[in-house]
Amino acid sequence: MPEPWTSALSRLGRDLRARQYGNTIEHVDWEIDYDPEIDGVFLLSAVTVAGVDPGEFGGSWIGTRVDSDKEFALWAMADSVQNVVADLGTAWPWGDDGGFMSARLIDGVAAWKDRNGVTTRMGDLTGVV
Repeated sequence: MPEPWTSALSRLGRDLRARQYGNTIEHVDWEIDYDPEIDGVFLLSAVTVAGVDPGEFGGSWIGTRVDSDKEFALWAMADSVQNVVADLGTAWPWGDDGGFMSARLIDGVAAWKDRNGVTTRMGDLTGVV
C-alpha cells in the first residue's frame, strides 16, 4: 500500500477507536479492486462487530487512484467503512451531541460532519462517547 494510504489508514484507525455507539468494532478488512476502465481502484471493507457474524465486503464504491493524496484516500476509506459499519447495526463515528457523522472532503481535507454541521478533521476525534 502506498505511504499516503498507510498514513490515512492510521488516522482512520485512531478515529475508529475513539467514537463508536452500539456494539464494539473488533476488526476491519480492506479490499482494493482495480478497474482498468477508469484506471483506478474501488475501496471495499468488511467489518467484524462484537457479537455479530463478520460482515460481507461492501462500501460506497468511490473510485480513486492508487496515487491519490492522503486526504482523498482517507475520505474514500472513511466513506466506504462507515456504510458497512452502519449496516451491522452500530454507528461510527458518533458526534459529541449524539448522532452519526458523515465523511466529507472539504477544500481537500478529509473531515467528519455532524448533524449540526460541525466539522472535525479526520484523525482528530478524541474521547469515547
